[in-house]
Order: sequence, then C-alpha cells, then structure tokens
Amino acid sequence: MIKTCDSCGSECLDIHNFCGNCGEKLAPICPRCWRKDGQPFQCDGNSCPGDEEWLTKYGEVVLVNRDGRTHRHIKLKSKF
Repeated sequence: MIKTCDSCGSECLDIHNFCGNCGEKLAPICPRCWRKDGQPFQCDGNSCPGDEEWLTKYGEVVLVNRDGRTHRHIKLKSKF
C-alpha cells in the first residue's frame, strides 16, 4: 500500500517509516525495523538511529536533482 508524507506530500510504501524524499518520520512505530530483525519497533528519534550503520553495511545516500528539487535516494550495494 501507499501512504503520503505529511511533510512533503511524496508517496511512500507502507513498509517504510521514513520518507525517501525528505526523510520525515511517517509513523511512531516502524513496521519493519531492520535493527530488530524486521519486527515493529518504536524508536525515540525523528530519524532512524541506525541509519549510518545501515548505510555502511547496505548502501549509500545519493542526491538526485529532479524537477528543480533535490531528492535523497538510497543506492543499495549489489549484494546484502
């Protein structure tokens, strides 16, 4: 399913808890926390506390200019 980010209006998959465009937290509880082996988890912050660890392990953030705006995207490594 798709949900809409209240901050920027981007469409996001319901399995994600942070907007891929602006990084805003979409719900208080992450439906599939990667640090909790895919189980729901409620963290304290407005961003994922494991972002840096996850990116080091699985990918990198790249900035893409589209429609005159800069968007954050995650470029995954080829293998997990």
